[in-house]
Amino acid sequence: MADYRRMLTLEQVAELCGVTPRTVWSWTTRGLRCLRIGRRLRVSPEDLDAWIAGCSASRRVLRETPPSGAGRKRSAARTKRELARKGAI
Repeated sequence: MADYRRMLTLEQVAELCGVTPRTVWSWTTRGLRCLRIGRRLRVSPEDLDAWIAGCSASRRVLRETPPSGAGRKRSAARTKRELARKGAI
């Protein structure tokens, strides 16, 4: 039986995994075991670990949190301004 004091909220799971709470909610519809307590969903740390291990075993990779600013394209003007500020130009 799960220790209810150790159960994680969707927000806590999201913070641990580097995703949004909405993403964690979608994981519950894809097999992440959770328990509804009132209007809230809770996830046990053991179930989270097992689900992540299952994802890794089936070659589905959880998205890692990208570094700040990663994935954004920089304009040439912005890059030039940053280089000038650093004294490289």
